[in-house]
Amino acid sequence: MKKTYENGSWMITLILAMLLVISGCVTGEVTLENSEGKIKIGAAMPLTSYASINGEADAKAIQLAVEKINSAGGINGRPIELILEDYQSDTEQVLSVYKKFTEVDDVDAIIGPVWTVFAEVGAPVANEAKIPTIMTDGDAKYETLAGYGDYFFTTWYPVFGGHENLIDYIMESGKNKVSIVYDDGSPYSLEMYELFKEIAINNGFTVVSEHKLHFGDRDFKTEIVKMNKFKPDFIYAPFSAPDDLGIFMKQAIELGVDYPGIVGVEFSWGELLKDVYDGWEGDVVFAYPKTNSKRDEE
Repeated sequence: MKKTYENGSWMITLILAMLLVISGCVTGEVTLENSEGKIKIGAAMPLTSYASINGEADAKAIQLAVEKINSAGGINGRPIELILEDYQSDTEQVLSVYKKFTEVDDVDAIIGPVWTVFAEVGAPVANEAKIPTIMTDGDAKYETLAGYGDYFFTTWYPVFGGHENLIDYIMESGKNKVSIVYDDGSPYSLEMYELFKEIAINNGFTVVSEHKLHFGDRDFKTEIVKMNKFKPDFIYAPFSAPDDLGIFMKQAIELGVDYPGIVGVEFSWGELLKDVYDGWEGDVVFAYPKTNSKRDEE
């Protein structure tokens, strides 16, 4: 998902929150090793390969936020030193970056990574080193986060709640036949596919077809034709990038397919896909998370 942060205000808030943790205002236990000099923050971002759809935007926002904070005099007169590393959308590289941050750079805090699949590798390293870490983009699965330790945090909402909203929307329509398309090469897409399928089946929905796509190919027409034979009421499409979703919808329009609706959990793509919407006859629904998700109460 591509994001923009005006004036870096979102990332500034994130960095300031992290500094509160570092100073012990949150846990009462974590403190800076050195009370003078620069505050060293490591940023682990995927600047290349498939996860860069998130990493590039977040890295720019982090850099902008650091520049603004430093130009205003830093934190209590102490400038921030940002160490930005590209983990190349690769789990082995995540491990190398985190070890560099904790064993070589001796950072005070870490921002990143994006996506849970990478956090599962980096978080244990940061937790063992007792380095406060905030994941900027990644589904906050409670059963997963609980195992990351006391030093790992996330800015992301619980995706379970977002999926509950999608289920509620489909149920209100009085229809229950769903086709699922997902990218078998994307950890994010696979994770969303598995979660939605579980929730859908538990709520009495019929998954009439499942379609593996490789979004990098950008030619979805064969699977669109196959899917149309099942006549789904809705399509669940956990695409990792808005461009891919736009191409999928455009090709469906060209094939004369008239699906009643397409649903997903990403909530910032509406404006990006406006040109495609104009030719799409069905509903397009992106769910915000519920603040009172059933999973929240467990």
